Amino acid sequence: MAALLELGIAPKDIAFVEPFPHLDRNLMRVNCFNDEVIDERVQASLNNLGIYVYRECHFVSWQLQGTRITSLDVMSPLHKISIPCFALFYYGLKAINYYAFKGTVSCRGDPSGVA
Repeated sequence: MAALLELGIAPKDIAFVEPFPHLDRNLMRVNCFNDEVIDERVQASLNNLGIYVYRECHFVSWQLQGTRITSLDVMSPLHKISIPCFALFYYGLKAINYYAFKGTVSCRGDPSGVA
């Protein structure tokens, strides 16, 4: 984010999506710094700069216009959020969504629709 700010991008045009908590609510929350004090200071700095932080969100999908990403869809604990974007830097896992995979596999059964 520091590089984006140094390039002249306005803080209001930068969003940070915090991918916590883990999808498995039984796992302990460990921030990316592995240190709560540093995490609190970074969050305070982002807030002071005016960078919007979306907390406890998980990547859902993105919307394309041709080959360009125009918005990012994330799921918060309560609802889906669509964030307009010009550039996307994604540092999450590259994996298949469990529910999409399960749904695809489940519908491949008997042609009559009975799995």
